[in-house]
Amino acid sequence: MADNKEKAHPAKKKLTDALVELMQKKAVGEMTVSELCRLASVNRSTFYRYYGCPRDILTEKENDLLDGMQRSLKTEKSISLSSQVEQICRYLKKNQKDAVLVFQHNSADSHFAQNLFRLRRHEQVHDSFFRKEYDEKEQELLLAFLAGGIYHMIRHWLMHDVPETPEEMGQFAEKAAGRGWLEKEKI
Repeated sequence: MADNKEKAHPAKKKLTDALVELMQKKAVGEMTVSELCRLASVNRSTFYRYYGCPRDILTEKENDLLDGMQRSLKTEKSISLSSQVEQICRYLKKNQKDAVLVFQHNSADSHFAQNLFRLRRHEQVHDSFFRKEYDEKEQELLLAFLAGGIYHMIRHWLMHDVPETPEEMGQFAEKAAGRGWLEKEKI
């Protein structure tokens, strides 16, 4: 994922490592550029060549993860919830260090989490996922509920090193989601 960028820009890797270390002690918003540069042994001018503030390093990692997941998702027009969650989990596991960093500092209502579930087109979900009795407004509410739950499930899986495979996580997400509002209701 970001390995090529970090190889091309060793200073960025040093800054990322310093950010991770400082995040053990304080929130990103409380960090100063000076302390980050001091810990990374990088000049402030080098920092400003790549970033405007410490939060930009984390934002770059978020965007790298989202871009990588987008590339890893299948390109067919329709993809099951199980397959989508499986592919996301597989990618996150492969990039676990960056994924843990990002998930550790983002909640389900964060920009990152919202974009994670925009990787696939909403029309696909609305057209084939929900039972027909739900209007568009209800579908949006259910999608928000489902996305928040799946986000936290993936976050828990990643942060607590849960032993289930990405395939099992996808199957569980679809099974859990199918309890009442999806087209293929099996209770």
